[in-house]
Amino acid sequence: MRATTYLVFFIIYCPSILQAAWTDASITQSDAIGNNATYIQVSINLASADASVDIVGGCIGSLFVYGQSRVCMSGGRISNDYWSFDPENTDGDNVFRCPPENNLNLLDQSHFSMSGGEITGFISISANSSMDVFGYGLSYTSNRPHVLNGFWSDATPFSMRFIDDSYLRVNLNTVPEPGTILLSLAGIFSLRRK
Repeated sequence: MRATTYLVFFIIYCPSILQAAWTDASITQSDAIGNNATYIQVSINLASADASVDIVGGCIGSLFVYGQSRVCMSGGRISNDYWSFDPENTDGDNVFRCPPENNLNLLDQSHFSMSGGEITGFISISANSSMDVFGYGLSYTSNRPHVLNGFWSDATPFSMRFIDDSYLRVNLNTVPEPGTILLSLAGIFSLRRK
């Protein structure tokens, strides 16, 4: 059964990834990264403090956020796994690009908000940068590297790893659990009936 599951996954998911045009991207103005995006490395350095980038889906190998850029992630995946699709690594010339040490790098005075999606690998947050995480059941492991575990508002579990003391620059924002919202709505409707 397990082999069948993997085969179905490969047939359905992998052809679309293999056929994608994997490139690097440099973003300097407000933009959105959507479900069909396939990037090896993305650099975001927004010219205006009012600009922001929304990541709502897609696949990114590594993300670098510079300056005072603001990024909001609610979907998609950032993973070193995607570096295997780098055209330099698939052209057969025995020259390879290696992924950077960390998958998410917040530099300068940048800010990153996350309410969904997935980051595998490590997160590095410089001294003047910050990150907001919106979820519930949020807790850190006590050992190094510090790992933040929790659930997004849609009950999807997540786990993120931080290098050094980067976890100290993360603001944890608790959102209601889905069950709590349903109970609240049921309570409101029952009060209206009376």
